[in-house]
Amino acid sequence: MVEIQLDLRPGETSQVLLVIYAINTTLLVAVHLLALMIGTCILPNIESVSATMSSIKVCTVCIIKFFT
Repeated sequence: MVEIQLDLRPGETSQVLLVIYAINTTLLVAVHLLALMIGTCILPNIESVSATMSSIKVCTVCIIKFFT
């Protein structure tokens, strides 16, 4: 969570501080969305491909041993 507290008089805002706050918040949200996408979309596909490839290797080894 990003939180900011300004102890300035009304009408006196620091533009640089608000820009830094906006950039920080945007980066925080972007990183969390990227992590969510990786965890839900990419990792399950990698895991299933890995399982498939290992089963293909086992079958290939069994066939080679059977015919030799």
